[in-house]
Amino acid sequence: MKRFSVCAVLSPLFCGAVSVSLLVLAVCLNPSNELLAQDGPSSSAPIPEAPFAGDQPGILPDRSRNADGKQTLKAQSAVREAAEPVLGVNIGWVTDWDPTQMFADAMKQARKFGSTARPYDEAEAIDALGWPLKDAGVAVIVGNQGAWSVGRYALAFTGLAEVASWGDENVSVGPLTYDSATNTSTATVTVGPAYQNVYLVFTKTRRTSASPAGSGVTNISLMRPTINGTPHAPGTVFTDRFLDRLKYFSAIRMMDYLNTNSSTESIWSQRAIPANASQQQVPPHASQNVAPRYVTGASYEYAIQLANQARKDLWLTVPHMAFGGTYQFVSKQWVTNLALLLRYGSDASGNPYSGLNGSDGENPQPETGPVNPGLKPGLHVYLEYSNEFWSGVGDQSAWIEKQARVAIGVEDKDLDWDHDKNEYDLMWRINAKGVMLIAQALESVYGTAGFGTVYRPVLAGQVANAGTFAGLEYLDKLHGGANQYVWAIAGAPYVDFNGDTPRNKLTASQIISGMEAYQKANVVPWIGDLAAVAQAEKLEGGMLAYEGGQGALYETTGSVAAQTSVGMRGVTTTLLDSWFGQGGGTFFYYKVCSADTWGLATSLDYDIDEDQGYEARPGGSTEKHPKWGAIKQVATEGH
Repeated sequence: MKRFSVCAVLSPLFCGAVSVSLLVLAVCLNPSNELLAQDGPSSSAPIPEAPFAGDQPGILPDRSRNADGKQTLKAQSAVREAAEPVLGVNIGWVTDWDPTQMFADAMKQARKFGSTARPYDEAEAIDALGWPLKDAGVAVIVGNQGAWSVGRYALAFTGLAEVASWGDENVSVGPLTYDSATNTSTATVTVGPAYQNVYLVFTKTRRTSASPAGSGVTNISLMRPTINGTPHAPGTVFTDRFLDRLKYFSAIRMMDYLNTNSSTESIWSQRAIPANASQQQVPPHASQNVAPRYVTGASYEYAIQLANQARKDLWLTVPHMAFGGTYQFVSKQWVTNLALLLRYGSDASGNPYSGLNGSDGENPQPETGPVNPGLKPGLHVYLEYSNEFWSGVGDQSAWIEKQARVAIGVEDKDLDWDHDKNEYDLMWRINAKGVMLIAQALESVYGTAGFGTVYRPVLAGQVANAGTFAGLEYLDKLHGGANQYVWAIAGAPYVDFNGDTPRNKLTASQIISGMEAYQKANVVPWIGDLAAVAQAEKLEGGMLAYEGGQGALYETTGSVAAQTSVGMRGVTTTLLDSWFGQGGGTFFYYKVCSADTWGLATSLDYDIDEDQGYEARPGGSTEKHPKWGAIKQVATEGH
């Protein structure tokens, strides 16, 4: 086995969670520059026999192969000479401050309820779903999210209360109306153009007219304005603006939405469900704004609903702790539940249905149909184990490194079958084993025919380093072949520039020139190396870009200006042309919008179709956000 050494570098290829300095671990090639994926069977020593599947509970038999050893599915050649452009996009965090603000009901992105004196402190007592048990305040929107967020909001809740805005004179609450027949209170909340925050305070609360004063309220909704200015109708899940911004994409990746980095979810009941008061936090824990040690994402049910409504393929991540918290992967229940949820949906408590109505099982769908539906037929779901184990962007990196050391220490017969003793080799094997178990769980629900046609397990690594895909060899030698479990490999081709430091004085034009040179010298060859790995493994889905785009790490004057300079469109289209020209599959741009440099725009306000400066070819195009111009160009004109 080839060896890899570890070096500390400031990587331009990390998951763009925040644009701050990030010291990450990257695996460098050994002095001979040999790639693990290029190794053939060793001629100097016999390959150990694979462990018997029956000795490993939950591991299913391998998929059948034909006489050539290839999987009996179409598209065996993993890398096409050129691929038709298929674009996806990453969706942002579900928080009060992220500019994505995808939910029509702003309360779904609010913080945990706080005190009436300091609504942001998240200190008030709540019930099992997150509603306040006393008078309380709440941070609903923090920071002005742009012109689209200004206007009339429809407030409704179960119970009675006096409601007032807190801390911002540009936000006002109109007269409350109470319907005793339904125990519902309603009012209009008006948000002015100069607002900074939307905080609401509920006092003199009563859950019913017979309840004592100070008993709290429930089912609070605050419906945002539509494009036409009227509030979204009650029950609307996603804003019309957000859905419109997905029009040039065929797939959505929910890594940030699921708060994958540093996730603390290890059992199914710890995750969010649609019935929670907010999707930002899971009761009884406060959000990351106050309690960063507890990290959970928004619900898988709403992610599925988004894919269904928008008719987009869906990319989901599985928390690194979901298999029991250790490299031994002692529990498959979490990922089996996810597979059932995807196929059959879940009930109001978030329990996945075990089958269709009338079928055997503990929790079949009711006659009335699923409360939360599964993924619609015809859509695909990509499944990734955590996010960027290699990059140091979240606690999952330290976790997998520790688990690799433990596995070496006990001489694990599966992961350290060759007595490699190299913790970085074992890290990539652990990642690959997680993907294998995800594939097996989905197969147990969808059957073998669902591989590729419904579920698409993905092994992700660092695009600049084929060594992070060393887990493929582990699956090849011990588990019957990587392409039995891995539909595609994925990397994140970001375009950075030399001299990307916090204090660089480079101008926007210098940065664009630097990106063009960096892309030619580095990114294009990296894409080629990734394609070679996919081709060698004969993966049905070839290679995907789980993220990608411009990669300026620091918000200097020049890098901020570069985002809207005309040259950024060329940088972006060249990247996409290079990707699809080398046979790349779906490219998931990072991300739809962001307050920093990573997004296609800084707000949902911007609509490329309304920008009169856009032209199909970039020569004379003057659109405000050139990255959006590149997306529209490639989506409508090809590459």
